[in-house]
Amino acid sequence: LFVAAHDSTDTMLSNALYHQKVLQSRPAISPVVPVRLRRRPLVCRNASAGVSIVGTQPPASNGPASQPEEKLNTWQRWCKWWQLESPENVANSDSDADSLKTSKFLPLFSKLAQLIAPDKKMLSAACVFMVCAAMSELAIPHFATKAIFSAAGPGVTHATFEPTLKLLTGLICFYGFMSAARGYCFSILNNRMTMRLRAQLFANLVRREAAFFDGSEVGTLTSRLQADCQAVTKCVATNLNIAFRNMLQAVGGVVYLAMLSPSICMATLGVCILLWGITLFYGEVARRTQKVYQDTLAASNQVAEEVLSLSRVVRTFGTEGNEEGRYKSWLERMYSVGLRQATGYGMFVASGYIVSYMTKVVALALGCVSIMHGTMTAEQLTNFIFYVEFVTYASLSACDEVVEVMEAVGASERVLELLAAPPADQVAAGTTLPSFSGKVEFRDVSFRYPTRPNHKALDHVNLTLPAGKLVALVGLSGSGKTTLVALLGRLYDPNEGSILVDDTDLRSLDASWFRRHIGVVSQEPRLFGMSVRDNIAYGTPDATQADIEAAARDANAHDFITQLPKGYDTVVTDKLLSGGQKQ
Repeated sequence: LFVAAHDSTDTMLSNALYHQKVLQSRPAISPVVPVRLRRRPLVCRNASAGVSIVGTQPPASNGPASQPEEKLNTWQRWCKWWQLESPENVANSDSDADSLKTSKFLPLFSKLAQLIAPDKKMLSAACVFMVCAAMSELAIPHFATKAIFSAAGPGVTHATFEPTLKLLTGLICFYGFMSAARGYCFSILNNRMTMRLRAQLFANLVRREAAFFDGSEVGTLTSRLQADCQAVTKCVATNLNIAFRNMLQAVGGVVYLAMLSPSICMATLGVCILLWGITLFYGEVARRTQKVYQDTLAASNQVAEEVLSLSRVVRTFGTEGNEEGRYKSWLERMYSVGLRQATGYGMFVASGYIVSYMTKVVALALGCVSIMHGTMTAEQLTNFIFYVEFVTYASLSACDEVVEVMEAVGASERVLELLAAPPADQVAAGTTLPSFSGKVEFRDVSFRYPTRPNHKALDHVNLTLPAGKLVALVGLSGSGKTTLVALLGRLYDPNEGSILVDDTDLRSLDASWFRRHIGVVSQEPRLFGMSVRDNIAYGTPDATQADIEAAARDANAHDFITQLPKGYDTVVTDKLLSGGQKQ
């Protein structure tokens, strides 16, 4: 079996290539015409990872040569280096780019307000502690300057500067207690918000339609639940908390500077405005790179999850090296995004520190000129330099936290998209039947899977399943047996026709009520990490121990269950039971 893969190939037939290798290693039964194959790396354009895969490629044709890439100058290469694509939307990069440009802060802050609403009292207390801590810290440089110059004046005694030192000591202790209380309250808020956000997202996911899970990977969704939710809620507990505190201190410091010397304060304030402009520019870059980083992290988690869960398949095919390379390629892509983050952050820090220290130089120069003209004393200049240092540090820290907030906006986009999606219509309550016999009729049913809209899985199927009868569906692979069962369980609704249960359209029934009348044993069952008892009674919360044991005996499972370490209380793991025992 030879498979010729061309540049336009969208799907790699790994099983076919594997059997090709096996067949070539066996003695030939009939003469085989040799075909010269040239190995060349292929790129799966629709694969989320975009990883180069080595496959067989026919010799190149004698057609026209491809046009050489346009040469770029240094600036163009630098700009292109910053262009990033989200791995989940490689095929739709244009729409993804639009979403990056049109992202707003409002959806994130609106969601954060909903999450924090039940803890308004604690939030109010945290804000009070934050204001007290900020104001007390703001007053420390003033009293420190007074203590220095009270000790340096003529006729100095302990009585002249001792009260100032006591006041300064008390102020520092008060600041420490207020900071501790502020940190405690915001940490509690962070934990509660993370819990609520994950609970809401999980509740939304488990109620999504089956088609959503057909196009989503488990590893990606778990990454949204874990890493992305934590990044979103950290925005309040750490970033906004520290940003507001520093902004408050910066504003208070500017007011104090204006009282000391309005002219020097305006010059200092102009440099601070430049610092905020740099922050806003870098913040947009940080938001975009963080969004791509979170998507890349989710994709790498998906690769790790599927390889570890399919470890036996990987070992059977001997593809450990390939999977290592696939995962490493994702790590390299994460490193590439992280390199851009580090480069941007380095440029931001360098420009921020240069601007902040230039602010001090400007203030010192203007202050020295004022002293020479007799418009400012040495104590006032010292006080001024202290507060210039205070304002620039607070502004720089606030800018750093604003960047973190913008990164949280990037991380929140996928989470907010998942939360905004409505649950499946099937979850909504419908009618119930007073009596239920179990007669099923498929009447002219046609169906296409949402992920394969051009392929009909069922085409005008008519089928009647009498109540109380054992029915076997027999057919070739891909003929629609599993699809019929999925439609009967209302995982999907037919595109055409209808399914009748006791002569009632299935779509009009309460889906939860109907599913309680269905038992399912799949070909490859997946058990929950609960006890054997809980797995048997899953979906039947009112089942008694006698009911559970009776069901186990009917399935010829009671004997091996009682031989487990804790019998029916044994917690199920992947390695505990064989495939038949799981069924």
